[in-house]
Amino acid sequence: MKSHSNCTGCFACQAVCNHNAIRILKDNEGFSYPQINDELCVKCGLCSRICDKADKFNSCQQILCVQNKNNRLLSNATSGGVISALAEEIVRNGGAVIGASYDNVTNGAKWVAVEDYESLSSIQGSKYFQIPLDENVYKLVRNKLKIKNVLFIGTPCQVAAMVKFAGCDNLLTVDLVCGGVASPLLEEKYFDYLSKNKDEKIEKHLFRKKISGWSHEYCSEIVYQSKKVIHYKGFEDLFNYAYNSGNCMRESCYNCSYTKTERVGDFTVGDAWGIMAGDVKEFDVNKGTSLVLVNSNKAQNFIKKLDNLYIHQGDEKLLKSNKPLYIRMKRRMVRNTSYLILKKISFKVAVYIINYRHTLKKIIKGE
Repeated sequence: MKSHSNCTGCFACQAVCNHNAIRILKDNEGFSYPQINDELCVKCGLCSRICDKADKFNSCQQILCVQNKNNRLLSNATSGGVISALAEEIVRNGGAVIGASYDNVTNGAKWVAVEDYESLSSIQGSKYFQIPLDENVYKLVRNKLKIKNVLFIGTPCQVAAMVKFAGCDNLLTVDLVCGGVASPLLEEKYFDYLSKNKDEKIEKHLFRKKISGWSHEYCSEIVYQSKKVIHYKGFEDLFNYAYNSGNCMRESCYNCSYTKTERVGDFTVGDAWGIMAGDVKEFDVNKGTSLVLVNSNKAQNFIKKLDNLYIHQGDEKLLKSNKPLYIRMKRRMVRNTSYLILKKISFKVAVYIINYRHTLKKIIKGE
């Protein structure tokens, strides 16, 4: 079993264990880790073998800049809506899409199987805290694969684990360009802060909303139980302020094996940063644009079938503009105490301490 600094939290170890010897526990930062029950463990080594990094990394065959033709799906997407287009094709042919859903705070974040058009919107949107896989998700995917095609969408470490556990010809995968994952505890503390300020509970949290178009300065949306909606732009959103400091990530994110342009998924999807208005005649860049790396023959054949996307050929410039593809988040000393700080003092003050580098810049500039 890997140390905390290397355990990605994919929990394929639990899924592959035939003796129920592994349980998942949260640590004091809210991150989940596997724990072996030595009384049940038979030392078969299955957990260690599946814990190794991906068996295979794929070289990118094609770089695309993409936008969904469906304005409803495009407006709900955080970038160009390419995942919705891929999911539509799978569902249209009787397949299943496995992805993370976060419709509202009450139901929480969870993994779902989508097999109809009406449910596609449930897996849209970015989520910046970790939504762990568990053995039920692995078994769900494996059982679905026995009877239909499956599209699995996750972070690169989750995709790598799913391919090792259940990979077969009718499994299509999308690994998301990932800059690291925070603990659900960060959002929990954020909600406590907002609820106390407004004396009202949160119903929904959208990490990215294209209120004024698609740009690097994310706009988040908070919906209260009274249906009051508040938008925060950029670092006005204190969750975003803390997350972007890089000082709240899972420990393994600082040692990520998947931060490189060779990928584990058939497709890699992220924002097409670097594309400018006017660069593409086929669509309006301001509405959101997806970067798509086509990494396998399976993906090449699949995307040729799609008629619900505007597709523009990209180049290496798009890769260079998306830093999480090749630069890991740096672990700074404050990471040792970031979650302790969040628990002990006012959330707003804690966040300014955690993102001390940007806070100091603001002070120096007199902002």
